[in-house]
Amino acid sequence: WVGRVEAIVYVVRPRSLSVRGSVYPSCGVASTLYTLGCAAQQTRQRVRYSASYVLESGDAGFALAGSIALAHPDVTIWRSNLNTVSGVDVLEGSQAGMSTFKLSIHGQNATANVLISDEPLKLSAIEPSVETTIVTSSRIRVRATFSG
Repeated sequence: WVGRVEAIVYVVRPRSLSVRGSVYPSCGVASTLYTLGCAAQQTRQRVRYSASYVLESGDAGFALAGSIALAHPDVTIWRSNLNTVSGVDVLEGSQAGMSTFKLSIHGQNATANVLISDEPLKLSAIEPSVETTIVTSSRIRVRATFSG
């Protein structure tokens, strides 16, 4: 018995690798981290980094994207001007200036820069609200808006 089969083989390759920093606890992309409060010992905003990838091949119908576990042993991380707060992904700035978070996995690299500022985050508005009549215990809500 003789048989012949032909198959097209598509090689999957990396298209992109990206890393992103978000203010932690989460409230948006981090481009600058400020200090909080006015205590002598500065408290800095924190940043949580995440990474994602996109793979491609010669097959136009192929698409695969996902996130990368930064604690995975195949991931190498370099940090500049950043101190670890929790795990490998939550960090805060060491001192004012540019910080860098770089990762490498299987020959692919991605970098994110965040500016560390010694300026305090400005409170631009505070809006308290309460029910019109307080008969029993009630919640008083205070909404603070920071700008910077």
